[in-house]
Amino acid sequence: MEVNVRRLVVICQCGKVFAVNKVCTEEKTIMSLYNTFIAILYFLTSILFVLLNGLIMLVLSIYKEYQTCTYFIIKNICLSCIMQLIPFIFGSFMTLFQSNIHPFLERILGALIQAGWFFYLGLSVALAVDRLLIFVSPKPTRFNNRISMAFLIASWFLCLAVFVVFLMPEIAYTFKTEYGYYVWTYTSDSGSEVMRNAEAYTDLIMFAVIFGVYLVVLVYLIQLKQSVAVNSVSFSKEMRIFVTAVVSFVYESSFISLNYWVPASLSSHHLMNVVVNHSWIVDAGLFAVIIMIMNGRLRERVAGLFERKRALRIVSTINGTG
Repeated sequence: MEVNVRRLVVICQCGKVFAVNKVCTEEKTIMSLYNTFIAILYFLTSILFVLLNGLIMLVLSIYKEYQTCTYFIIKNICLSCIMQLIPFIFGSFMTLFQSNIHPFLERILGALIQAGWFFYLGLSVALAVDRLLIFVSPKPTRFNNRISMAFLIASWFLCLAVFVVFLMPEIAYTFKTEYGYYVWTYTSDSGSEVMRNAEAYTDLIMFAVIFGVYLVVLVYLIQLKQSVAVNSVSFSKEMRIFVTAVVSFVYESSFISLNYWVPASLSSHHLMNVVVNHSWIVDAGLFAVIIMIMNGRLRERVAGLFERKRALRIVSTINGTG
């Protein structure tokens, strides 16, 4: 009787262990599928926006009509977005395998994404100033171009400086949080905390300055519209740029608020990490998307790239057949 009781106890304990192991296995399977889905989402979105920014850069480089200071700044903005998107592509694999792949790689990618972000901020200021100079000094002058190029060069110096700073021992960006590998964020180092607190304010201030410049541009646009000698093409062009700036300001201000100003009770979840990370990916593609929507001529040029490639393929096929 005593032996049977002991056997029964052992069987019950084994049953509990089996049940626990089964639950753990199911949870691991669910998390694996979840990580795979998030990784695919990160990867596909990042690749899509890299291609879009790359195509715009290619068009702006090929056609002479885009060989202006303004479009040169826009081309650099597309480059800054690609610089941000590259770490997200690698990040998708980190999410999939729940690993940073290699600490040195993570360190370089963290510095690159922040360098690309601050490069983008500097270029956004440069573009805003460039559009303002169009109205302050309507006739194209070397002085206008020099001012715009000065802001462009300053943006490059800012980019390089940030890249170097984020390679320093106490300041770093990582793809790992307490919830796993889902978002690029600051490490818990002392220098990183200082940078995090500073950036929470500097980003919003820079966006506010950019938006303020575009508001001044809007005043000039209204005056231009009331002018008898207004050029409707020039007016519509400037309005498109202004609308692009407004949409970018609203989205990016919301993104910064989501990243830095969300209460801890809401941010303390891995799902929020996914939302913030994917919002950043979308932000890196937003400028290109808006330009494609607002600029019909540019859309035609981008579409023409594929038509030209198709025509060349047909000609090659004919020649090969002949």
